Amino acid sequence: MEDFVCIGLTHKEAKVERLERARLEGPEALPEVKEAFDLSGCALLQTCNRVELYASGVEEGKVDRLRELIDEDAWVKRGLEAVEHLFRVACGLESMMVGEQEILRQVKEAYETAAELGTLDDRLKLVFRKAISVGKRAREETRISEGAVSIGSAAVELAERELGGLEGKTVLVVGAGEMGQTVAKALVDRGVDAVLVANRTYERAVELAEELGGEAVRFDRLEEYLAVADVVVSATAAPHPVITADHVKRALRDRGDRPLLIIDIANPRDVEEEVERLEGVEVRTIDDLREIARENLERRRSEIPKVERIIREELKSLSAELERLERRRSVAKVARSLNELKERELERALRRLESSDPERVLRDFAEAYTKRLISAVSSTVHRLPGEDREKLCEELARAVRELANRG
Repeated sequence: MEDFVCIGLTHKEAKVERLERARLEGPEALPEVKEAFDLSGCALLQTCNRVELYASGVEEGKVDRLRELIDEDAWVKRGLEAVEHLFRVACGLESMMVGEQEILRQVKEAYETAAELGTLDDRLKLVFRKAISVGKRAREETRISEGAVSIGSAAVELAERELGGLEGKTVLVVGAGEMGQTVAKALVDRGVDAVLVANRTYERAVELAEELGGEAVRFDRLEEYLAVADVVVSATAAPHPVITADHVKRALRDRGDRPLLIIDIANPRDVEEEVERLEGVEVRTIDDLREIARENLERRRSEIPKVERIIREELKSLSAELERLERRRSVAKVARSLNELKERELERALRRLESSDPERVLRDFAEAYTKRLISAVSSTVHRLPGEDREKLCEELARAVRELANRG
């Protein structure tokens, strides 16, 4: 397995700018890399937080040149250490947000892309399939991915917790920037009935609403929609509050007894402090969300030893599978060599058949083939230490006797 390597650079060693420079042109470069370095196989896992090239059949002298494709300071992991790293990545242990779900999909995509490009050998196929299986098992058997650990996802979790679920609810997202997009998309995934998007630039609100299958709201009609929403998530970049106490007071008159949940994830805050004192309104701030994220992250971290135990079990299982694969490959090499030898001797015998006694030709063919086999075995046996030589000879003799007895 020493010819199996992973060469990479991640968020742990480099900032985004350096990671962007380290990127290969894309997975499309894999066939060219495989041919240029005479690799058995290769695959590329490239995300915003990591660039990792997995390769098998790597000659020692080519490792430094492969590293230069990524970054001169990229790390190199070999053999089972490289495999273990991929397992940890698939389980989310190497992510910025421990246990994140997205990375498992990215590992699967890296495998499928390399398969489509024809750059996977049997070992890489086995390793990646096992990594995907380990990633799924870690999430099914532990709580490593349980609970939101980003501000955006924590906002969605808090809304679910406060409202007893989001199905059938109407959500008003104020602000169509990066955070607003993240929250809005997560809300749609949780089955809300309607998503309303308000933004100072109405065209941007329309763009996001169309992407989500929601409805764009003009900013000057915000108060009107505060009256119909079950939950409001505000995430603008405004330097002052955009949801005032007066807005909310007037909206409450049209809500009846329905409570209003407002989640303010802007910094500085989007919601006037006085809103928190209004009856029938619950306001949650970014501090509440940070606490949720912190608690969830601590819970995930406590699950790491369980995931590492699963990885150790699966590494042991994979080692046995790789050993069986290596044995099959070794036997296949011998079989190919024997077949090539047989074809050469058979071709020579067929040429002689036209002018010689067939029985004599067949005897000569069998004798020549046997002599060449004995010569190949003898040269190999004589290079082995005494104990290994005796063991191999006994095994070969036993195999030949069994073969003769079948006959």
